[in-house]
Amino acid sequence: MLEMYNSLIRHDIGNRNQIAVGCLELLGESDLSEEQKNLLDKAYENIMQSQKLLYKLSIVGRIGERELKKISLDDAIERSIEFHKNIAEEKGIKISFRKKKAFVIADELLENIFSNFIENSIIHSNCKNIEIDIEEENDYYIVRIRDDGKGISEDVAKRIFELGAKGKESKGSGLGLHLSKIIVEGYGGKIILKDAKRAEFEIYLKKA
Repeated sequence: MLEMYNSLIRHDIGNRNQIAVGCLELLGESDLSEEQKNLLDKAYENIMQSQKLLYKLSIVGRIGERELKKISLDDAIERSIEFHKNIAEEKGIKISFRKKKAFVIADELLENIFSNFIENSIIHSNCKNIEIDIEEENDYYIVRIRDDGKGISEDVAKRIFELGAKGKESKGSGLGLHLSKIIVEGYGGKIILKDAKRAEFEIYLKKA
């Protein structure tokens, strides 16, 4: 019952946000001053952040409910890359990925994990390249994700997977990596921050 009410509330807030976005887009077609345009952009950005937060909250309710099964790791990573392709190109960021023909034990939330890391690199790192590759180690596939940006500060690195952990300049919720850790551990895997200077992460996933 609680999850049903949460779902209805998220749906209602999401619909109201969409109406607000539509109004802002219509307003943006008007003849506005520079200050008014800045205020409009700020309002739009905050609504988009609200939408992202609603999506992440919906993931919380799905953790542990899905049946684990054999899933193509390559396909999950490629879908995540495709989702962020346009904004990456706009920022002049190249995303490279070497396939492995790997299959892991996971569920439909798998691609959300990679989306979180790619999105963080695009938004926060000031990088030009994001590299993703897959290696094998015993019963696991290891997905390595890194970029050539400014890296992760020592303060944030210490608490990178904690709920709400984020840099001082970040406008996000600090929920993404925390959720990713919970999801991966639910698969019987783990995530580690390998190198803060390169923002290099290793994601261990059980072979199918």
